Amino acid sequence: MIKVKEYIKNEVKEAYGCTEPASVALTVARACQETDEKVENIFIETSKSIYKNGMAVKIPGTNGQRGNIIAAALGSKLNNISLEIFKGCTSNIVKEALKMVNEKKVSVKCLYEKSGVYTKATIKTKNHEIITISEGKHDFISLVLKDGKEIYKNEYIEEDSIKYFELKDGIVDEILNSLKTLDENDLNFITKGIEMNLDAANKCIKEEIPGHELLKNFEDCDMNEIRKCAMAASAARMDGAFVPIMSSGGSGNQGIVTTVPVGILGKNLKKSKKEIAKAAVIAHLISGYIKDKVGKLAPICGAFFSAGAGAAGALTWLMGGNIGQIEQAIETMLSNTTGIMCDGAKESCAFRVGTAVAEAHAAAIMVLKKTHVACSEGFIDCSLEKTIDNVVKINKAFENLDNTLIKIIEERY
Repeated sequence: MIKVKEYIKNEVKEAYGCTEPASVALTVARACQETDEKVENIFIETSKSIYKNGMAVKIPGTNGQRGNIIAAALGSKLNNISLEIFKGCTSNIVKEALKMVNEKKVSVKCLYEKSGVYTKATIKTKNHEIITISEGKHDFISLVLKDGKEIYKNEYIEEDSIKYFELKDGIVDEILNSLKTLDENDLNFITKGIEMNLDAANKCIKEEIPGHELLKNFEDCDMNEIRKCAMAASAARMDGAFVPIMSSGGSGNQGIVTTVPVGILGKNLKKSKKEIAKAAVIAHLISGYIKDKVGKLAPICGAFFSAGAGAAGALTWLMGGNIGQIEQAIETMLSNTTGIMCDGAKESCAFRVGTAVAEAHAAAIMVLKKTHVACSEGFIDCSLEKTIDNVVKINKAFENLDNTLIKIIEERY
């Protein structure tokens, strides 16, 4: 059984900007709710993944400011404890946050022993020290301490978190069956996310917001339109444009990969809004299942191994593919792109998003033309579930890569 409604409610969310610095900011903001005093210092400790992804990415509403340090400072001035926290940025707030940064009142440290989603924020005022921890999910606050006293505790334990995927049959079969439980409100919400991400793409293409410089020399065809629009939405997001993106499993770029291809192809195939929304749900759930196995943040790029795989399966379904063909498209995508490393969030992620959606579309087309990766080629196994288990093993083998990448990036700064 797949808890599709719970998944949509908890894992498909609106976000402004990259979700890693947003997580840092909201963790600080939660600490600041415990005091009316002026924040004098902020000390951030994060997992490798949060540190890496937030090091150099632009923050929306800040006129091009980058990184976890400014995100933390902004968090002390904002009070929206959600992935939309940067929606509240104003010129005065940015000015105050920059003053804190320039006065060296904010610092960030990487906890190399921590992986996945983890941020610990310590703020100091004249009379108090407040510690807040977010972990497991970007917006999940697990602990608040004030002067050593526990104010709030909601420990994130993986085993106790919602089990979205309790399978009796194959993952694709279960996903297709779960579509029957969706009501009009569910599909309307998914449609809103598709339209939101396409709107970001269209604004970028029209040069209304940053990122349009990446979008030259695309000839008209389904694949190029999908690639161009996905790149545009990602370019806008990663360049700090003040536009919302509907995320998937804690990632804005993965939200783009799971929605934009089905939105574009569905329109071109003259599919109904309900059919397009169902295809997006398929993409969200395939991506979510793989991330449930591999982890929300990983050394390998989720635009490919999770969201891209989801898009490949969803596009195949949208074009009339059966369960076997959907599985073949996912495996073809995984075979072709697994192992592309994640070297942090930044503007060039838009290129990878474009590549991911193009390869997802190619995988779907190839499968429907009876060309696909065969069973037992490389890490592709005799079932999709076993193949995904092999992706988990590959990801674990990449764990030391994050340490090297962080050192390379730190040397630059």
